[in-house]
Amino acid sequence: MLAHLSEPTAGLDPYNRRTIWDMIIAAKKGRSIILTTHFLDEADILSDRIGIIKDGKLLTCGSSLFLKHHFGVGYTLKFDCAEYFDVTTVIGEAEELPSLVKGSHEWSIKHGTERRFPKLLAKLSSIGASNVTVDLTTLEEVFLKTGKEDADGSGEGEEDGMENGRFEDSEDGERDLEYGGSKDDFLKQVWSHRASQSPLGFLKKFLLVLTFMMTNAWKIKGAVFHNIVMPLVYVVIGFLVSNIGGTEGEIIVSSPTRITAAEVGPASFFGISRFDQSISLSPLQPIEPPQTVEDYFNGSPILGGYYAENSTLQFNPRVDALALQIGISVLSNISELVNGNSAEGIATNLQQVPYEAEAPFRIDVIILPLLLSFGFVGVAFVVLDILLLKGDNIVELFRVAGITEFHTYLGVAAYKVLTTFLPFLVVVLALGLSLDSVIFGNGGRWLATILVMLAYAYATAPLGLILAKRFIHGDYKAVANWFPGVYMTLLAIPYSAWSSTLQALPEKKDLILAIGDVLSIIPPFGFQRGLGGILDISSVANDKNVTWSDVWSFEARIWLPLLIMLCVGTMEWMYLYRLTTRRPKKTALKQDEISAIAPVDVSDDPDITEERERGQRDDEGINARDLVKVFKIVPDKKSKSKEPIIKRAVKGMSCGIRRNEIYALLGPNGSGKSVTMSMMAGKYTPDNGCVALDGQVASDDIDAIDHLYSRCSIAYCRKY
Repeated sequence: MLAHLSEPTAGLDPYNRRTIWDMIIAAKKGRSIILTTHFLDEADILSDRIGIIKDGKLLTCGSSLFLKHHFGVGYTLKFDCAEYFDVTTVIGEAEELPSLVKGSHEWSIKHGTERRFPKLLAKLSSIGASNVTVDLTTLEEVFLKTGKEDADGSGEGEEDGMENGRFEDSEDGERDLEYGGSKDDFLKQVWSHRASQSPLGFLKKFLLVLTFMMTNAWKIKGAVFHNIVMPLVYVVIGFLVSNIGGTEGEIIVSSPTRITAAEVGPASFFGISRFDQSISLSPLQPIEPPQTVEDYFNGSPILGGYYAENSTLQFNPRVDALALQIGISVLSNISELVNGNSAEGIATNLQQVPYEAEAPFRIDVIILPLLLSFGFVGVAFVVLDILLLKGDNIVELFRVAGITEFHTYLGVAAYKVLTTFLPFLVVVLALGLSLDSVIFGNGGRWLATILVMLAYAYATAPLGLILAKRFIHGDYKAVANWFPGVYMTLLAIPYSAWSSTLQALPEKKDLILAIGDVLSIIPPFGFQRGLGGILDISSVANDKNVTWSDVWSFEARIWLPLLIMLCVGTMEWMYLYRLTTRRPKKTALKQDEISAIAPVDVSDDPDITEERERGQRDDEGINARDLVKVFKIVPDKKSKSKEPIIKRAVKGMSCGIRRNEIYALLGPNGSGKSVTMSMMAGKYTPDNGCVALDGQVASDDIDAIDHLYSRCSIAYCRKY
């Protein structure tokens, strides 16, 4: 059993800190434990060996006593005495230290003078000295001498600042009020074997991740709005506006319009010599035909006129919308008067014959697929869930517990499908059937709609996971601010432009459909295209003329985006499996930069050499072997050089922790502690060196590392 503990008591009060110490000590038997800490007293008390790292390099390694003896100043002698006493008369190498309290004296004594301590203490007793103490060099002094932070405080930014602190032991006795029983019983329960350490099965891993997400994901701020409220609004609006517009095939019957000049206001009409005042044309005033364009705008408004020499009827719809019809009526009335056939004039009704409506501009073909894709957008927002897990190091915790990254991603995808896709699938079915929506019409359109939605979830979930793994590397909060808006904009523009163009340019239908076929390789567009094709078959939900063969015909092309989504989704899952079962790539270096991954030479330091040899002795326990990690940092915009800066985070870290040992790794912020631990947990791939855990080895040149953790024998505690 192995345990990686990263600052296990950071932020705890003294009582709970001591409880954690007791837990770690109780866990030591039969386990190999490595811990990083900023509490020097913690390392001093808990660890068998201590390594001090700075600037990615192990400076020294050994037991606490060894480090104090090797790097410390020796001993500090303190005593109170009214009479001055010169310690150098007994120990010549002693040095007096300044003291601010009168009658209190303090001296520094080097190692190697221990044999003269009895004589010194006897002399102090003879002169009446009191409160005599002899303290060994503290680990804090060793750390400040070897691993203190640089003056500029630069570092990798992954570790908190230095902290120190001590506390008094609890006086609660045998019974612990907080845990409700004996502390010994509590510690036994903490480290008891409550589950087997045998490898987890596929289903077990999947259910563990799914349960974790179901328990914790809804606590995320904004999760309910992004996954429930916003999509629900889009789905409801989509169905409500889908009924806008005319219906193809509807019989249109127009109302009749009565045409008579008597209904026209004061206006004039040229080309007619006179009007009989007794007929209905009397409101029109006859005038002479205009000779110039300007004559049309002088005097009363001209409704129209007739040029007999070239048989031209003019009309002005700005005076009356029915000016043409009235002009024709005037000519008919004059013709009757001239022939003496009518004395009352002719008044008539105009009515268009009934006709079958042509295909209108189908706004529902655009709006409904668009808003339904917005409704199912929660599946794509799996990007944010993965980024949150990565930011909180949950992916690493799952990995070292034997749950591979692919299983983690698969569990998160299942969580999104169960909590966002399936509920909205039920909502769409309920609303569509209750509102008699076209997409659930007869002829198999209802089946096509369900299949398109299922294919969309199958293809979109891995797309979001791939984006989070391969392309989007920001933290959760930063990405959550821009990703929803950008993603939904990209959802809206391509399909709305394509569908509008298809209706506006029917003569280019074949070309536009071919473009849509190509764009269907993008799962959201394929989903929209499939629903749009279903709507385009007929605008009537219960159309007796629509058959199954119409829905699944080659011309309808509903089968095509459905097939493309299934194929693309399968390739996405395969690519995701490849991404998540392989280690992250090493830092890409140019030929002249290769020297950066060479481990530092430690042959002149026997303590570090011994630790290095211990890590290479065998594969049991926790072993780091010449680990090197470099990063390429993009220079600041104000920097003159645009070349990336090579940051050597770890320069050749080696250690070997066997069973029943606790190894403490100390170092200031930016020293490389977190990067070293992350390489052991699989987050980073070493650019040089290898890791051996519990008998399993992963060198820097192999792609997969899941075998390191397959035995489920590793515990990993990250700092939070």
